[in-house]
Amino acid sequence: MDDSLFIYGGRVIDPYQGLDAHAAILCKGGRVTDMLRDLSPEDTEAMARNAHSSIDATGLVVSPGFVDIHMHEDPYDEAEDRLGKSMARSMALMGVTTMLGGNCGDNVSDPITYLDAVDRFHTASNIALLAGHTFLREHSGATGKFSSGGIDKYSHIDDHMLDIMVGHARECLEAGCFGISFGVKYDPCAGRMISWSHLTSGTMWTVSMTQPQSLPA
Repeated sequence: MDDSLFIYGGRVIDPYQGLDAHAAILCKGGRVTDMLRDLSPEDTEAMARNAHSSIDATGLVVSPGFVDIHMHEDPYDEAEDRLGKSMARSMALMGVTTMLGGNCGDNVSDPITYLDAVDRFHTASNIALLAGHTFLREHSGATGKFSSGGIDKYSHIDDHMLDIMVGHARECLEAGCFGISFGVKYDPCAGRMISWSHLTSGTMWTVSMTQPQSLPA
């Protein structure tokens, strides 16, 4: 099946290659396969005619999609099984094709449930998700809220609760989360963050600092 896309007439900007020039782009299978410069009007017309679809980008900029590594995902209504899409659509309109949610230690819903909703409903931009430390602290997988200590973010948590959090985090990572996010406007048991280090090896680990402070070793 021919799925070729021909984009012509635009100003192509690719910072990775240091490119800023007028060129045409040929895509196949969702990937750029060729970049053509100095095409004659006749050749441009022929390629546009022969491609499965074409876009006249005259007066526009053509560039790789931007990646927003800090955003907060659209809400998901679990009761109605409905995923909001306004933020993802706004991102796409700004040229953001990949976005990272679950920052600052927060999630709008259980990360595993959210990723499943994204797979089923799709979004205008690709979304990667972090499992938030605050969410993990307040929830223990399918069992709901912790019986004590988890809801108050200023209270101490014991080793048992920490084990539950790490277990839930492992489930989130196995389900597709990119890593763990912390929002250090409170003490996230920073002195025991070593408990998370083996879990997040090779994955993303973010800390959002809202106030200058030092973390205990």
